[in-house]
Amino acid sequence: MKKISVIVPIYYGKNYIDDMIKQIDIASGNIKNFIVELIIVNDTPDEIIEGYSSEKNYVKIINLGYNQGIHGARVKGLESSSGEYILFLDQDDKISPLYFVSQLNKLKTNDAVVCLPKHWKNLGLFDKESFTTKIQFEKFIGEGNMITSPGQVLIKKEAIPKTWINNIMRSNGADDWFLWICMMKLGCTFAVNDDELFEHVLHEHNESHNELNMSKSEQEMNFIIKEKGILSSEEQKQLDICIKNIFYQRVYVLEKTKKKLKLYEKWLDLHRKGKYISDFCKKSHIKSVSIYGAADVGQQIYRELSLNNIIVDKFIDRKGYSVYDTVPVVKLEEYLFESDLIIISVIDFDKSIKEYIKKYNKDVRSIEEIIDELLKNE
Repeated sequence: MKKISVIVPIYYGKNYIDDMIKQIDIASGNIKNFIVELIIVNDTPDEIIEGYSSEKNYVKIINLGYNQGIHGARVKGLESSSGEYILFLDQDDKISPLYFVSQLNKLKTNDAVVCLPKHWKNLGLFDKESFTTKIQFEKFIGEGNMITSPGQVLIKKEAIPKTWINNIMRSNGADDWFLWICMMKLGCTFAVNDDELFEHVLHEHNESHNELNMSKSEQEMNFIIKEKGILSSEEQKQLDICIKNIFYQRVYVLEKTKKKLKLYEKWLDLHRKGKYISDFCKKSHIKSVSIYGAADVGQQIYRELSLNNIIVDKFIDRKGYSVYDTVPVVKLEEYLFESDLIIISVIDFDKSIKEYIKKYNKDVRSIEEIIDELLKNE
């Protein structure tokens, strides 16, 4: 009987173990002629984990007794695994009950299969042709890690390269990117599964959202790849440029976040003084508003206006999706300019957008302009 090994590093995550066992039990119960073993690698230096068991899968606990880092913990789990197939999960990841059934069905003769994260289709983030094109070696060395999390990938154990196993990264965050590059360079093939089977849940230990650690980890990965001569000189140049571009993009995002925080500080000051965006609308005899940008700032504008009886007709968003079912969302080129006012919620928006809207003789203001005007006229 064939076996799947699910390897889960735990770092101060003892509370996640019961839920992990339950979901693996359910998913393993849906496949025939397979055994699933769950290997929990405790990477917490001052905590011992023991006493867990399951009826449907074999649970093995490895207490390292020191902090190895996520790459090292995954390799320790891999060394103790006996499955022909490997799934690396984070401690709070969630998989569909049909995860193994669907992934094995799509894997076929390939070395790995990549499924979709939950909600990608509803959010308009998935196009099969585009996604398939992304899972290519050239994209991984030229644009970055195209796979959100290793939990999306079921891997044949024999396809995991020795280079990845023998060169443990100490900085958490980019070891999965390192794995995909090593596999693809060796000619391993990746199938694409368009079923949504995986959910990556954020918590305080997620390294993918620690920008400083991610940059350090990517630099460490690049150093190992150079030192081991994994890539050709031309491929290495592409990866060097890619990592620099990702770093600069992070700097841009951090600067944008600083501006957003300043905006929220002004907004909060406005509320302290008993004023709201709706006051601007009422003073200007505006009854209906469209919001350009459906992300967090746009959503906050919508909530504030709705509470004060200002109608929000539409969201205008280039991605064409919104979290509110009651408010239509359109792309700018599809917008018919029915509302009295268009509020731009996007930080550092392209000024040509404002000029484009003005051509239709419509009042358009950025959220910064509205807040500044209200504060000035107190």
